[in-house]
Amino acid sequence: MITTIFTIAGFACLIGAGIGVLIAVPLVVYSFPYYCWLGWNQGTKGIPKKQPSDKLPPFKAMAHNAKNATKLYKSWITKQPHGITNW
Repeated sequence: MITTIFTIAGFACLIGAGIGVLIAVPLVVYSFPYYCWLGWNQGTKGIPKKQPSDKLPPFKAMAHNAKNATKLYKSWITKQPHGITNW
């Protein structure tokens, strides 16, 4: 009985970790150039040294930065200003 409970709990943890990896890893890889650009330009070009998004919970911050990364990549492709105002 107890081994069945531990087996089910183990599978649940494994599935949860797998789903977390499937969501978090692509977001981090997608946002990595944005993080590099942000770190390189902090304090210049209108980018604040301290971002308000640093105070968000981890998953909200990751989603917020992915949204800003999309704006930045679009500006790189179209050669237009990025228009990011919500850091």
